[in-house]
Amino acid sequence: MAEVYEGSYTGAAGFERTICIKRILPHAASDPEFREMFVKEAKLAGKLRHANVVQVFDCLELGEEIALIMELVDGGDLAQLVEALAGKPMSAELVAHVAGAVLAGLAYAHELHIVHRDISPHNILVSRHGEVKIADFGIAKAIVTHATRTGKLKGKLAYMSPEQLGGKGVDHRTDLYSAGLVLYELITGTRFHEKTTTQQQLIQSIIEAKRPKLDGVDPALGEVIEKLLDPDPRERYQSAEEALVALPPWRSVGPLGARALGRLVRTIRGDAGEALPVGIAAVADPEPPEPTEILVCNDIAEPIGRVLDLAPTIEMNAIPPELAVRAPGSGDSPDTIETDAIVGGPEPHGERKRMPRAFVVSAAVLVILCSGLGIGVLIHVLLRCG
Repeated sequence: MAEVYEGSYTGAAGFERTICIKRILPHAASDPEFREMFVKEAKLAGKLRHANVVQVFDCLELGEEIALIMELVDGGDLAQLVEALAGKPMSAELVAHVAGAVLAGLAYAHELHIVHRDISPHNILVSRHGEVKIADFGIAKAIVTHATRTGKLKGKLAYMSPEQLGGKGVDHRTDLYSAGLVLYELITGTRFHEKTTTQQQLIQSIIEAKRPKLDGVDPALGEVIEKLLDPDPRERYQSAEEALVALPPWRSVGPLGARALGRLVRTIRGDAGEALPVGIAAVADPEPPEPTEILVCNDIAEPIGRVLDLAPTIEMNAIPPELAVRAPGSGDSPDTIETDAIVGGPEPHGERKRMPRAFVVSAAVLVILCSGLGIGVLIHVLLRCG
């Protein structure tokens, strides 16, 4: 019910940002009820600011046209990733990473009393750098409502909770069930309702679904997915945060997991230089990066400031640029200089060292002795001359 374009936003002084434009198709945009609900939900979506939620910048109404201006995620969605894996399961570590990101995004939105209602692989985007973001937050309510009224729910049925399909009241726990369906598909390589062939069979399978028992997967992760998929909302996790706490603490969950997932996405996209094969059943847990070496310049003939290409606008605090060392992890244009890493050179203001007291006393005695000797010689010379 929408077309998605890559666009460009241009501002003052040549500012430019690449954006995503989601244009609602005429058959939906011309529906007054849908249009009203869509704009209302888009305003709610525009308030969401989270690393795991696709940000909505604006909602445009131009005559009969209606479109969302959103953050562009450079990558694809989980549906494309699952298709590329061709029925092979993703590694437990990467599934846990995806689970953590999705649950974190859901926890944030649920705290604001916003329920997605349409969590599926198509609405979970993954970037080339391993970012995981939930799309269509807020507006999914309008989309699902319109699809229900027009009888075009077929593509969304497979990821609905039993209470949602049964027309019962839904709350944030329906999102947890749908998230469990997505994670089940990633860890097993098959859909939860894989054996259904017709829409009626799918509906029957969802209504009669039982809590699954996952064999051959990591027990801790399997238990989380099983509980998310309990058909009784009262037996599921009662919040996304509760499920987050239960996730196994793998080393690859977090920044390292993002790097591994990013490599997999780039491989599937066919980016050059990626050695990981497409459709791997398990992605090796990445080795931790080597500690970053701090460059120390012992030869002042090659100023370290020039080696590190320090920004010229940095306040050096009277420290010679050739002796400055970039603070570890400060990026290409550091805002601060690590003063503990200064090699030689004058001391910073207010940091003068006091001389040892014994040294001061010895120097004073030496000065007095020298003065006395000089006076004695002068008197002796005067007496001889007289």
